[in-house]
Amino acid sequence: MKRFIALLVLALVLFACDNAKGSDIPKIPAQDIFAVEAEEYYILFVKDDCSGCEKIKPGAARYHRETLLKKNLPKIYLVDVGDEANKIVVGKEDILDGASSVDELRITRTPTLIVIKKGKVSAHYINSANVGGFFSEIMEK
Repeated sequence: MKRFIALLVLALVLFACDNAKGSDIPKIPAQDIFAVEAEEYYILFVKDDCSGCEKIKPGAARYHRETLLKKNLPKIYLVDVGDEANKIVVGKEDILDGASSVDELRITRTPTLIVIKKGKVSAHYINSANVGGFFSEIMEK
């Protein structure tokens, strides 16, 4: 019985730590968004005081862990727009699809997820419902 309780406590601690994560997704500076050497990858824009970002981080972290197991999945990277250097992508209006450089890219809110294929933004998802839906859908495949 003691062994069972100890295992249960350990499982609960690991589960709580796992859900608190989100920081295991690699962070990159905004300047490197289009420098990633991959055919396809995802960039997730977040900031610390964003409640929507907190809602989608568990799904994003689950997807990231899946990419570590399945090497054929597109990788995901975080850009924290709360960092001063990353504010270069924040603008008054969204400029996303077709952007192929940081100079062409602008977001207005977080969370925002962009899909980059062959060096250009091919799709985007804005707000926690859409970004969360993207992760739910992709994890079902």
